[in-house]
Amino acid sequence: TITVVYGGNSQYLSSQSTGKLTLKNTPTKVQVSPITADRGDKVTIQATVTTQNGVKVTSGKVAFKINGKTIGYGTVANGVAKLSYTIPNWTYKTYTITAVYGGYNQYKSSEGTSTLKVVKKSDIPAGFEAYLKATKNCEVTNSKIKNLAAKFNSYTSTLTKAKAIFNQLNKITSYSGYYNTRYGAVGTLNRGYGNCVDMAHLLNAVARASGIPARYCHATCYFRSGLVTGHVWSELYVDGKWYKCDLTSNSNSFGSIVNWNSCGSITRYISLPF
Repeated sequence: TITVVYGGNSQYLSSQSTGKLTLKNTPTKVQVSPITADRGDKVTIQATVTTQNGVKVTSGKVAFKINGKTIGYGTVANGVAKLSYTIPNWTYKTYTITAVYGGYNQYKSSEGTSTLKVVKKSDIPAGFEAYLKATKNCEVTNSKIKNLAAKFNSYTSTLTKAKAIFNQLNKITSYSGYYNTRYGAVGTLNRGYGNCVDMAHLLNAVARASGIPARYCHATCYFRSGLVTGHVWSELYVDGKWYKCDLTSNSNSFGSIVNWNSCGSITRYISLPF
């Protein structure tokens, strides 16, 4: 309750009035980075806590859960809460990470989810971790990308999962001609179309979110239509081999590109600069 008191003077009588001050709690959101690791690995589970407008939350705690079981807590500082955790001797499969922010003062509680993929180290060679991370326009940690990737968690074979991801994305997208990045992975998913660059962003983002290393390829390609032009496509690393993948034609399939016949020297990227 707010009370305002006027003390009066020689001419005016004193008076007062009251009113209510209502403090509205600020909604928050939580984003969790996906993790791929082997049994016995020590990992850092990280949750980013912000307001709906993207302002970093500076206080409160986050409870971290795996498949619904709480494994520890982290304190929010500068919008981030972290927890160090050693992967138990679990079955090799994909688990759900949930980060629950409990709220604090003006901040409302919220939660976010991601995936923990427990794999044999031999499945992902040393140095390949970079091919699993979010990069510019390859928004691996975005909720829409993570939710789409989670739909493929039931596949026990990495190869069948990779094929299913390619087939689904090839089904729900179509090619649109323009230069360089325009929409990124999330924008391309939302629109259902993109050029070769944005198609590669989308495929790489979903693959990486699913624990499958992915990279970009860029070269001058000779298309069966007679067109000769710069072109971008993806490569996914499965069972010790890089598979070429190109979403720009429904005639293409996982590991097989038929809409162009050959290409010049290939430049490969973890993060595409254009």
